[in-house]
Amino acid sequence: MSRVTCFFRVTRAGPLRVRFGRSSDSDAAWALLYNAVQTGAASQYTQRERNAWAPSPTPPDTWQRTFLTGTCLVATNMVGRMQGFMTLGEDAYLDLAYVAPRQMGKGVAGFLYERIEIAARNQGFAQLSTEASHLAKPFFQRQGWQVTARQDVIRNGVALTNFRMSKTL
Repeated sequence: MSRVTCFFRVTRAGPLRVRFGRSSDSDAAWALLYNAVQTGAASQYTQRERNAWAPSPTPPDTWQRTFLTGTCLVATNMVGRMQGFMTLGEDAYLDLAYVAPRQMGKGVAGFLYERIEIAARNQGFAQLSTEASHLAKPFFQRQGWQVTARQDVIRNGVALTNFRMSKTL
C-alpha cells in the first residue's frame, strides 16, 4: 500500500495542496515567516517586537534543521507557491504555524492544522502543546485548544507576549 503524500482542498485562498516539507522549501518558508511576522502580525506587535521576532529576511544557519524537524507540512497553491506551513515535533509540540499575509483568514491554516492533527493522532500523541502569538491564539482556540499560561519570552533582547496552549486529542 502506498503512502498518501499530498492532499487537496479548495479554500477561500483558492485550490491548495498540502504536502510534506522538503529541504528545497526552507528558503521559501523563511521568506513566508519573515513576511507573516513583519506584515501579518503588524496589528498585534510593534515594529520593535516584530524585528526581534524575525530580524532578517535571511534565514539563520539553523533554519533548515528547525523547519524540517518532526512533521513538516507545507500548503502551496496549484503553481507551487507556498501559502503556509506548520511543524509538529516528536515531542507533540506544534512549533511553527505561519500563513502568507495575503492568505490569512482564508482557510490555509485550517487545512494545515487539520492535517497536522491527523498526523499527531497517527503518531499516538494524546496531547499537543504550542506557544501561540496574539494573532494565532484565536485560531487555536477555535480548534479546541486551551490557554494554560500567558508569558513573556525574550527574543533578541525584547520581551514578546505569547500564550502557552494545549489540546487533548
